[in-house]
Amino acid sequence: MHIQDLYKQLQVPFPIQEHMIDVASVTAMICDHRQGEELDKELLLTTALVHDLGNLVKVDFSFGWERYQQNLEYRQQVKTSLIEKYWTDCDTVTVWLLRTLWQFPQIEWLLACMGVENNVWVDLWVHARIIDYADTRVSIVWICSLDERLYDLQRRYAHKPRAHGTQWDALRNDAHHVESYIFAQSSLKPSTITHASTRTYAEQLWNYDVVLR
Repeated sequence: MHIQDLYKQLQVPFPIQEHMIDVASVTAMICDHRQGEELDKELLLTTALVHDLGNLVKVDFSFGWERYQQNLEYRQQVKTSLIEKYWTDCDTVTVWLLRTLWQFPQIEWLLACMGVENNVWVDLWVHARIIDYADTRVSIVWICSLDERLYDLQRRYAHKPRAHGTQWDALRNDAHHVESYIFAQSSLKPSTITHASTRTYAEQLWNYDVVLR
């Protein structure tokens, strides 16, 4: 099944589809220019393409969705059904959807590793950091630099303690450390990855084949 067909089946709103395609595009570009240890590209791309499947449960269809009027009533019904069946937490819904669709536990493990700063599950840690980094590079609208994205995140979460002081400094420093680590083993520079430079990947990824149960 093509990933775009899976998105349609699950009624994933188009902006969330675009976000996951962009994250996968950044991931694919990193994989293709990797120098050093071999990566499991299939695992990385599949994870990037499904990492926010459950985000439908946090979408407020009453605000800002004028462009996507088609099937909004049905999507609201799907959202209600997912909440009743799984819960209101989007990460929990993502995991349960993955368990329903795949016999591929590595995806769930990889999602669990995202954001983990130490070397638990060492065999997946590098892969998780790449997905985490790619996700960080994608803003609401387009793929941007790490510093642009961090600035955006700090403004969006200004009401939270982690967006200030030593907590924010630690998050920012960790993000830059991960970027340095990734590109120390790459023929690319971080600035090479832009919205424009990843469009060929994005076009191809809409037809990426995912193998379900």
